[in-house]
Amino acid sequence: MSQNLHKSSKFSVEYIASLGILKGDFHVCNSSDDFSNALKNFQRIYEQVSPEYTLWDCSNFNHIISPNEQLWIDRFMNMPATKGGKEKRKVAKLISVDLAAMHSIAEVFENGNAPVNCGYFAYEQQAVNWLLQKETKSSTTISLNRPPIFTLLKDAKSGSTSIQLQFNDDEIDFYLKQIKQLLNNRNFLLNHYHLFSLLTSQEKIILEKIIDGHESRQIADLLFVTVETIKTHRKRIFQKLKVKKFVELLPYKLFL
Repeated sequence: MSQNLHKSSKFSVEYIASLGILKGDFHVCNSSDDFSNALKNFQRIYEQVSPEYTLWDCSNFNHIISPNEQLWIDRFMNMPATKGGKEKRKVAKLISVDLAAMHSIAEVFENGNAPVNCGYFAYEQQAVNWLLQKETKSSTTISLNRPPIFTLLKDAKSGSTSIQLQFNDDEIDFYLKQIKQLLNNRNFLLNHYHLFSLLTSQEKIILEKIIDGHESRQIADLLFVTVETIKTHRKRIFQKLKVKKFVELLPYKLFL
């Protein structure tokens, strides 16, 4: 039985009391603001709950962590409330299909000063099983320090080229997930470019600000126009892209 302790469109926190696991879930994380707001909410709840284990769902994480943000994480993870005694506290992470973002997360915990032992997983049940094990290491964790080996295979007769991927067995689910995401992204780009091309240069700028979570007032201040002007642009953007909800705009980040 889990208890929802915080919920927003971009981040939520739930506590699984029976397992002693506090779970942070990034629904959307594309900017520094998204990340810092999530961390602040998580820190507040962490200090109240003092959980035994921590699980981060980073499957929708698309933000590259900055050095300043890494320092903030180091400070937080070194607080007395977050330490687990003599042994390093275990932190499990569900990996993102955005490899660059996932590497930035890994670097924070692998190269930082936080006293934690991290495991990276493709599925939540794997992460939970690892957290509840007494051992500090597990063969199910995924190493993000070993890039897959790409080999181009050219067929001189047909003039075609294929790609061969070589990686470890424990990384299959992770890279298959990435490949599927790349194919989905490609299909979206091909099928929606004609709509995106209808936007003016100003509308594209405003679209990016909207996707990044800026309110109309903030966008107006940034572009030195009135709020009403932004609202008009916003309405036209929705019409041109044939969307009705904010969440339908998110894939258009691929064009920006």
